[in-house]
Order: sequence, then structure tokens, then C-alpha cells
Amino acid sequence: MSLFLKKEIENGKLGLWKIEEPLEKLESLIQLSNIDKNQYLQFKNESRKKQWLAARILLNLLLDKSSQIYYSEDGKPFLKDSNVQISISHTEKFVAVILSKTSRVGIDIEKIAARILKVHHKFAHPEELILPVQISETAFLCLLWSVKEALFKAIDEKNIIFKDDLKVISVEKEVIWAKVFLPNKEELWKLNFQEVEDHYMVWC
Repeated sequence: MSLFLKKEIENGKLGLWKIEEPLEKLESLIQLSNIDKNQYLQFKNESRKKQWLAARILLNLLLDKSSQIYYSEDGKPFLKDSNVQISISHTEKFVAVILSKTSRVGIDIEKIAARILKVHHKFAHPEELILPVQISETAFLCLLWSVKEALFKAIDEKNIIFKDDLKVISVEKEVIWAKVFLPNKEELWKLNFQEVEDHYMVWC
């Protein structure tokens, strides 16, 4: 098994799976419901199949029981008949899941890649670009994007403009502070982050 990380966090549990197994091995690690089987059979891409299976295997490990992921009309994952909040993220190499019974959660994992340099003007506020950080521009922009993705998942609000409504104000060691500007209020959020091989993982 490729359970890369499993730990208790301030408001719940977090898990990270590194996708190293062949598809057949992942299939053998989980018993799918009929609903999940039907959904799984619709996937044609092997990488997508692996990500989908790994997310459910990881969820079961975090909950210590078999569970099923449902999705709202907006595509937000949830657990039926449960007060546990869930957020999921994946790349080609990793799948991350966060759970909490007490608060809204969001998680994102991103590979550090230079392509972010071409699109950062769409999500990075000018004031964020002058924050003092000790990492490369590429790494910081990938971290910034991951922060905003995690926040967006956690706040679950429509019509959010990443560049203006989600603003990082401080970057510390493994902690980021950000403000969320909503129509009738302003929220301050604390996020944690961790460098994992050539990725950043951010959660809140």
C-alpha cells in the first residue's frame, strides 16, 4: 500500500496517498458498492481510475470503515448521513483527503511547475507578489494557487474571484494567513502547508 501520510490535525484528519501501484492492485484494495462500480466503469483514462480509487481507499483508511462519496450539484464531495466535512484533491502522483466533524475544510495539492508563470496574473493580487518569501517565484506562485484552491473549497461560495476575493496576507513556516472577502463580511483564515517531494499540499 502507498499510504504516504496519515495524521491528526487541529480540526480533524488528513491523509495523503502516493499512487505507485498498478491499477489491478488498487482495485483489489477496495470493495465498491454497485453505485460506485457503475461510476467507475464510466472512466476510460487509467490515471483517472487510479486517482478515483485511491481517494476512496484513503477515505476508508481515515474513517476506519467503508464509506461512499457523493457529490452535490456544484461538484462538492460529501458523505451521506454524516456530519463529517470532506475535501479531496489529486495530481497525477498524489491524492489528498481531509476530514473534519467541527469545521469547514479544504485541501489542495499542486505540482511545482513553470507553467504557473504564464497564468499567475489571473489569480495573484499585486500585493501578494511582494510578500517576503524564501522560495523561488515558481514555487511561491504554485503555493499561492494551492492556497486559493483550498480556501475556495472550504468557503463553498459562488462567484468568487480568486485574484480579489481570496488574498494571502502572510506566509510563515508551514502556515499561511489569508483573508476572504465575501459580499457581507470578511473572514480571516489560517492555512497549513507542507512540501511533499515536488508538490505543495495546503489545507484549512
